[in-house]
Amino acid sequence: KRVTNLDIFSGKFLEDQGEGVLTMTILGGRGGMPAFGEENGGPLDIKKAKSLVQYLQSSAAAAGGAGGADGKALYAKNCAACHGDSGKSLANADLGSKDYLAKRGDVGLMEAILKGKGGMPALGGSVSQGDAQAIVDYLKKAAGGQ
Repeated sequence: KRVTNLDIFSGKFLEDQGEGVLTMTILGGRGGMPAFGEENGGPLDIKKAKSLVQYLQSSAAAAGGAGGADGKALYAKNCAACHGDSGKSLANADLGSKDYLAKRGDVGLMEAILKGKGGMPALGGSVSQGDAQAIVDYLKKAAGGQ
């Protein structure tokens, strides 16, 4: 049964609800939606539920559903000062390398963007999860991936 007026691929909906609410809704159910969490007899643990939420968010961002986030512009504004225009300015974080990006994976790259890593500051206060995904998508495309 389809819920009317609810677009789970809408960037606005996903951003408004937030990762925590969406994850808990998937695990515990809500209204007419059944629970999919293991503790409720479903097949998903918290890690799988979070992965599902991240997939929905990245799908919305890729479709322009998160406000049409422009990964190239976001990278230029938030990352290029340290990483350089090509992403190759830091030897230990070669964002221009397809292999480096693949090794880190989308989740690892997004965590570094949002929470910081090593000497890199967290950008989570100024960059949304959708924006972080747009940056990751741009980096992969620029490096010859995707």
